[in-house]
Amino acid sequence: MDITLERYHGLGNDYLVYDPNKNELELNEENVKMLCNRNMGLGADGILEGPLMEEKQMAVRIWNPNGSIAEKSGNGVRIFAKYLKDAGYVQKKHYTMLTDGGEVEITYHQDFLVSNCFHCSKCHLIVMCKYTLNCGIC
Repeated sequence: MDITLERYHGLGNDYLVYDPNKNELELNEENVKMLCNRNMGLGADGILEGPLMEEKQMAVRIWNPNGSIAEKSGNGVRIFAKYLKDAGYVQKKHYTMLTDGGEVEITYHQDFLVSNCFHCSKCHLIVMCKYTLNCGIC
């Protein structure tokens, strides 16, 4: 089974974006740890899983590299909001995204992205690489 991941870098963090609409694998602690391992996997500060639909709202699950789930990550939310825009999931300039830590307000200003707690004037520096791999964990 192939897995499609996109790597985004932003403000010193790199995350793999795992879109369940493009993949069959169900993420778990073991395969997240392997994918995030910088020696044996692709290496990342975590995995952003989504878009997920919860309570009729767009949501993201933020995985730490140790396989645990984070409540919220400022850079993770920024990166995931950029992915949603790049992938065509959102066209609105303002919306609310759910995380395990609660709601986050997302606002796009031209090429810049600002969320309610995390102001980012450098989001145009978020870069993306796309991977398709057969990783042996499937």
